[in-house]
Amino acid sequence: MSFPDIKIKTLSGQKLNIPSDLKGQNTLIILVFEEGGKYEEPQAQAKKWIELYNSQLQDSNINLLEIAMMSGKYRLMSFVIDSGMKSGIPPELHDQVASFYGDKKKVMKDLNIYDLRRAYVYLLDQNGQVKYKTSGTPNENSAEELVLAISKV
Repeated sequence: MSFPDIKIKTLSGQKLNIPSDLKGQNTLIILVFEEGGKYEEPQAQAKKWIELYNSQLQDSNINLLEIAMMSGKYRLMSFVIDSGMKSGIPPELHDQVASFYGDKKKVMKDLNIYDLRRAYVYLLDQNGQVKYKTSGTPNENSAEELVLAISKV
């Protein structure tokens, strides 16, 4: 399964086309969807995945990218939203956090996402192919599955 083409901008200002700009890299992508201005529950889940990455996977050959998924209607407010995100995230992590402002419903359809109260996690190989996917809070089983999938990329 290929990850759908999306355009994002990291908090450090880098514009990326995903997955094409990630070719040659193995990447763990965490998607957090905004729904009606709310994102706390999936953000808390994403934080747990990031903690797992930092404790067990940071030294692997896997890059991390957390993407806040917002509909295009927020594009005009993107500077304010991104500035707020920047203020709450240490500068050394700004390359790992990005925003998407666009047709999130298309992305949801492409990835078969229906529950926006969950964080969605994708392991992409060097060719942009999804090698593992899950959602929600990590548990022992999903963590083991991810580590196994990483060992195969």
